[in-house]
Amino acid sequence: RQADCPFDIEAVRHELSRNGLDMVHPMSTCWYNDERTRMIAAAATEGNRSPMAGLKPLPHFGRDKYGGGDVVVGRGKNCLALIIGNTRAIWKPFGNWLCDDPERVTDANPLDRYVQEVVERALPSSSSSSSPMRQIFWAWEISNDRIVAMARAAHVAGLAYLDETSTLSFHPTYGAWFSLRALVVLDIPGLGGSPPPTPSSSPLLLSGESLKLGIAFERALAVSSFDLKELRGDRDTNDVDGDADSDSRLPDDSWHEWVALRDVAQIGKSYRFDNDQIRYHYTKQKSLLCDLVARLQQS
Repeated sequence: RQADCPFDIEAVRHELSRNGLDMVHPMSTCWYNDERTRMIAAAATEGNRSPMAGLKPLPHFGRDKYGGGDVVVGRGKNCLALIIGNTRAIWKPFGNWLCDDPERVTDANPLDRYVQEVVERALPSSSSSSSPMRQIFWAWEISNDRIVAMARAAHVAGLAYLDETSTLSFHPTYGAWFSLRALVVLDIPGLGGSPPPTPSSSPLLLSGESLKLGIAFERALAVSSFDLKELRGDRDTNDVDGDADSDSRLPDDSWHEWVALRDVAQIGKSYRFDNDQIRYHYTKQKSLLCDLVARLQQS
């Protein structure tokens, strides 16, 4: 193996953050892959099939679990990955991007396009021999060989607690008010074979909130068309709208129930999305983007 290419994670973090993608969290790919293996085995012992069984492990570029050498048989395989997401901070930079070319509003899913452009611009060119090889997995991908259980990855990386009842993720600062957008796997050494302690509901959720989350989740599911197994198979309820899927939007007013689910927990309330951002997040109404452009142009 040749010497590792340099990679300035802080430069990438700065570029993403100034464009509204203000959540960049490093992890080792083996943390996710080992958890996937564990979940598949645990389900099999009970005669069940884990939803994770239908998903591929993250690539490892031939690295072993503990460093940069050749793969050792019997040891997990590992390299660095970045989980990328956003809080409400994305809304204004996204709006400014639309203002630069208002025709972008007509794109099938302008927010996905914006995220992709920002992420690819922030990362070193993959065609350069001085940059590490990479693979980017987007939250909107729907083929089994490309889907990553983003919420599960965030959980094992210590970024956010995944509530198994509601499939909603909670960040210690932002609560449920964030979206996971991409996972980037880089051909450089990971952070080691042992993951950090996984987050727990305490102190993120107050007494009684777990029960309320379960009730609110069942209520939201009852008025929607989502499959229960799909959601409980690590499709994060934070992104049940499918920001990632141009054809995925919630029917009629059922989206209000998903907002109500997010509103159950008190943590992160001060980071709640603005009303128009919430509405677009769930309905994909292009008129909301036109209004955003008009307001920014006036100001």
